[in-house]
Amino acid sequence: MSRNLQVVVAAGLATSLLILGGSQAMGKPPAEPPLSPLDTSTFDRGADPCTDFYQYVCGGWMAKTGEPTDRNYVALAEEAAGARNRAAMTALLTDRSLAKDPEVDRLQVFYASCMAGGDQADRLAEASLRGWLGRIDGVETRADFATVLQSLHARGVRAFFRYSGEPDPADKSRFRGEIHQGAFGLPRGTYRDDGAEAAAVIASYRDHVAAMLASSGVERGEANRQAERIVAMEGTLARVSLSFAERFDPSISNNPIDPAALARDYPNFAWADYLKAVGQPAGRPMNVTSPKYLKAVNDGLAQWSMRDLKAYLRWRLLDTVTPALPGAMREEQARFAAAYLDTPRASRADECEVETIKGMGVELSRQYSTRFIGVQARGGAKTIVQQVRGQIADSVDGMTWLSPSAREATRKKIDALSIKVGFPDEWPATGADPMSATNFFDNVMATRGFQEKRAWARVNEPRTRESWEIMVYPDVAPGLAVARLTIPNGYPDVFTNSIILTAAGLTPPRYDADASPELRMGGYGALVGHEVTHVLENHDYDADGEGHDIWTAADVSAHDQRAQCLIKQAGEVELGGGARLNGERTFSENVADLGGVNFAYDALVRALGPRMAQRDKAGFSRAQRFFIAYAQSRCTVQREAYARLDNHAPASFRVNGPLANMPAFAKAFACRKGSAMVRPAERRCVVW
Repeated sequence: MSRNLQVVVAAGLATSLLILGGSQAMGKPPAEPPLSPLDTSTFDRGADPCTDFYQYVCGGWMAKTGEPTDRNYVALAEEAAGARNRAAMTALLTDRSLAKDPEVDRLQVFYASCMAGGDQADRLAEASLRGWLGRIDGVETRADFATVLQSLHARGVRAFFRYSGEPDPADKSRFRGEIHQGAFGLPRGTYRDDGAEAAAVIASYRDHVAAMLASSGVERGEANRQAERIVAMEGTLARVSLSFAERFDPSISNNPIDPAALARDYPNFAWADYLKAVGQPAGRPMNVTSPKYLKAVNDGLAQWSMRDLKAYLRWRLLDTVTPALPGAMREEQARFAAAYLDTPRASRADECEVETIKGMGVELSRQYSTRFIGVQARGGAKTIVQQVRGQIADSVDGMTWLSPSAREATRKKIDALSIKVGFPDEWPATGADPMSATNFFDNVMATRGFQEKRAWARVNEPRTRESWEIMVYPDVAPGLAVARLTIPNGYPDVFTNSIILTAAGLTPPRYDADASPELRMGGYGALVGHEVTHVLENHDYDADGEGHDIWTAADVSAHDQRAQCLIKQAGEVELGGGARLNGERTFSENVADLGGVNFAYDALVRALGPRMAQRDKAGFSRAQRFFIAYAQSRCTVQREAYARLDNHAPASFRVNGPLANMPAFAKAFACRKGSAMVRPAERRCVVW
């Protein structure tokens, strides 16, 4: 609606009220509508909110739920939202009444081919697998090897290295080709660990590789020999590979190189033919994320026999497409993952859903977003985002511990920050390969092939700040953000100064379009504040995504002094068995929690003003309901061992820690000075 039309409508409404009754128009404003219901079933009424607010809000639910035995943790909000999302996904993937839409039909055919089991499905998978293994077995020359390797890369089999189009830090308008390290069957850290436990895992992995090779048709003795060589080759590469964090550290991973220089510096591979096949523009600079790693590959290609290289290609194919393999090989992979990688066995339905995300994520995200989320929910969430982001931007001016130049650059960065909510209005192109109703292996190779070639083609496409196609790395399925919107998450992109908040985060209780503002702000608003606090913390990139520090050394020092307060508070948390929480390791998430809930609360006060005092039927004020909603968004039970490894603090600290630092919380619940949830001023942590 245009502004002029809004004025006309408003004037007409006022005239109508005067005609209907001047006393109503000129008298007291109408009473506030009743507040939406508050879920108090999670409460422990025997707990004191001023002593342990987390126990007060979540204690009842925790007692009923108990510590999980089959997974690392159970989270209330995740379970509730997950149930809704699972119902939506089940409908999309199985409800034939929706299949009138050709895109839904294609999704359902793919999913059904994954779910199909039995002898026929195994025979089809075996036949398709034999075709690919035959191509590998037919390799005789180095030129043959390069050709088959490129064909495997084109289906997402990341043997030795991989190529993709990634943002070019030197030119914001385009992507550049990059050579990354390949995939491994074990965590890189296992190969870098000289301890007995790591050695035992590697030995078990070697047996597992041999078993998989034997199942694929390799004679058992030869399978044992090949497994020995494969593990040795993989160990050589893993020990010089980059960590996940190092891969995204420009000081380490930004190593531009001309294609001609690539061929010169790493001469043991047919780079010219490979780069032509993947579409790398001739003469345009590309990037090698780890020259040390690529040198190890280059040296290995000169040393490893053709027999060893073919065995390695066979193994990487089997390890990559495991969900599409015949049942016996899937069972062996699941056994090893459960026994040595601490990966619980997923149901076949969950496994097939993940494979659908990997292969047809854009189609799945589009159908899920438009059918089960919708523009109305997205619009309400955008309002919350604008309120929280506006509050944060205006708060920067008062952060006098930062220098004037740092405040100016930080304010500019938040003002320019693009927060993309839910799903895009324009979607990228999708594949058109026909889907087999019975051969899941062929479907996987076709859909992964489309995704991989899309990543290659980006090198020749313009890059815009509005794009939803950044690469993201959720545990379940790394890939394009726009193809991962069914996973509740927030995806930041420092190169474009943007954040994507996925559609799956817009389901109750994370976001409830029908809930009162304070409940939405306590849940979703605090999440938005959390993500934007991460942006505040990252001062290595400016408002345009250019990589340089926008703070001075004095600013960094001032921040670190404030951070010590929160690090110390976290370090006081006991984890059991005499262990304490690592305040340094968890600081990034703890400071985002602290900033997120503070900013969201301030945004709510700004929006509601005196309406904050309104109470619901149970007597809870809007302020109290905000804090209750925040706590309920964190209610979690987790295994003790997991708490020692997680980069997030235990849920009790994620609630009590920040709230005990907030005078607004103490005021809302009338907590007396000296209460556990009221930190004295000299011990109160304020970073942002």
